Amino acid sequence: MAYGGKTRLKWLNGNNIILDGVSFACPKVIVDLLNADIKQIDYDNAIELFKRKSRMIIKYKNLFYRNNIKGKTACFPFNKEIYSILRFNNNFDITCVLDFKGRGVVGRRCSDFIDNLSYTNEINDMYILDSEDKDNFNEFDNILIGDISQLLALYGEKIYTCLKRLYDAGKKIYSFLPYNELYPDIKIYSPTTIDNNIFDKKYAKCSSIAAGLLNLIPVVAIVGTSKNQGKYTLQQRIKRCLASTNIKAAFLSTEHQGIFLNDDGCFPYGAGKYSLVNLSLERFYALYDYLLFSLSLKKCDIIIAGLQSGILTEHHKYRKYVIHNLSMLSMMMPETSVVIVNSQDSYLSLIHI
Repeated sequence: MAYGGKTRLKWLNGNNIILDGVSFACPKVIVDLLNADIKQIDYDNAIELFKRKSRMIIKYKNLFYRNNIKGKTACFPFNKEIYSILRFNNNFDITCVLDFKGRGVVGRRCSDFIDNLSYTNEINDMYILDSEDKDNFNEFDNILIGDISQLLALYGEKIYTCLKRLYDAGKKIYSFLPYNELYPDIKIYSPTTIDNNIFDKKYAKCSSIAAGLLNLIPVVAIVGTSKNQGKYTLQQRIKRCLASTNIKAAFLSTEHQGIFLNDDGCFPYGAGKYSLVNLSLERFYALYDYLLFSLSLKKCDIIIAGLQSGILTEHHKYRKYVIHNLSMLSMMMPETSVVIVNSQDSYLSLIHI
């Protein structure tokens, strides 16, 4: 509509000057409106006019396509990511939770381990799927796979056998981690990892335009020192509390399961080699900046944003997250931050409450 930054401007007596800023954007917009062929100048007509004149319109769009699971669904395995699904899911019908006997959870109720669950039944043995009895498959139409990276060394072959039997039986297999390469002969519905090539094709122009544009929506950041603290659980509980008020909140998470829990924005850069954001540092920050800005276009009152482990850390495993987290924190410029710490953190005395 009107260029901001350094621009050449016609001035008095036929001279030109170089002006820095957006001071003349307003009169330029007014002139465009006065010259426009519209009967009545109001907000809606003005917006439509400038949309037609714009080279690009930045609007909210989630980075990851949500696979809409329909029908009865089993979850596997019973671990941290699936806990969130069992606690906060209201999008599909969970009829079964599966795991391996050797992990000490089979035969016990889900509610024996965690509270406030939407599904509380017993955990079933994954080995029932490794049988010829197809009646074992009738309890569900789909299976949702969580993080199985730590199970592959011990149960990798059995997992493949069970998933192959499900696939051959016509069941749909979903995952919020990119396991397609792990099992290339099984159709797994999972999000596509955003790498440098995808960024350059789909997001580079939008990110360059959004760069430096301030997010005008207040942000509350949920951060922590290490994993298994309840950062995402707190984010979801805030979401539920605000749902009963007149406050319209948008939720930006960095957890893979957020894709299936209808988080407004999802930037899942954890999970090591199974991260869904595999970008160079420059592209990484540009994409997060774009997502944060586009999320502010949802006409919300507040943004609740979560980060990965390690906003403060002494553990070498989490140090790589500190640079990302601090950079993302500086981009979101939160009005307030909620820091979750573990009681065994040696630097707890450094945190003043």
